[in-house]
Amino acid sequence: MQIPCSPILSNIVKHYLIIESSEHLFYRFFSDGNPGIVFRLGDPIYISNTLGDQTQASSFVYGQISNYLNLQVSSVKMLIVVLHPTAVPILFKIPASEMKDKTIALEDLIGSKGRTLEEQIASKSLASAISCVEHFLIEQKTAGKPSEEFINKLSEYISISAGSVSIEQLTRTFGISERQLERKFSTYIGISPKSFAETVKLQNFLKRLQKYAGEKNLGQLGYECGYYDQAHLNTRFKQKTGLAPSQYLSIKGKLSINLLPV
Repeated sequence: MQIPCSPILSNIVKHYLIIESSEHLFYRFFSDGNPGIVFRLGDPIYISNTLGDQTQASSFVYGQISNYLNLQVSSVKMLIVVLHPTAVPILFKIPASEMKDKTIALEDLIGSKGRTLEEQIASKSLASAISCVEHFLIEQKTAGKPSEEFINKLSEYISISAGSVSIEQLTRTFGISERQLERKFSTYIGISPKSFAETVKLQNFLKRLQKYAGEKNLGQLGYECGYYDQAHLNTRFKQKTGLAPSQYLSIKGKLSINLLPV
């Protein structure tokens, strides 16, 4: 279930997701281009990635993910705050690059405030829990700075272009050098502009796949989304998800576009 955020938070929060299921044990999660905050309301979550296996805290923050994560949980119940790509430095006062491919306990980032928020949420109804989270986010966010507004415009431009944009186009359109572009993306988003564009392109493909599955074949959809041919699509798709497009399409019971049972 997707829930909109309060207008006052619209510059840092995209929406909230309520995820609940007890039908599977293993899940695959891959990047949609947005960091997030997870509040676990059910059983413990174990995540496997290139850094090994980790038991997650009751609440944790995840940054930009290069590839995918494998989750193991017997009963999924989570409140996820899906953040805008540039939200990590605003909320946690650290470069977004420090969160790349990581999950960090909320308490480790903000101290006792994180533990207090966990305790508040644990005893609340869903609506009250979201209200607590919003109060916390309003306290955490800072006034936007010009550089943050600039990177917001850059990321929005890539999103509007559905990821089909070159570095040369970005530098020319925004009057910025490639080095400056890379540095801003590293600080505010956590990955390179090329990697971010690839993620946006994949998400565009997945949305079109949901809409046109059965009407158009994978190669045609891929070409419309900027992939040269089926082989190019398959390679990029597997890098990001660990699956072939046909495998993704066949999986039933997806909890969201980028969280699915495996």
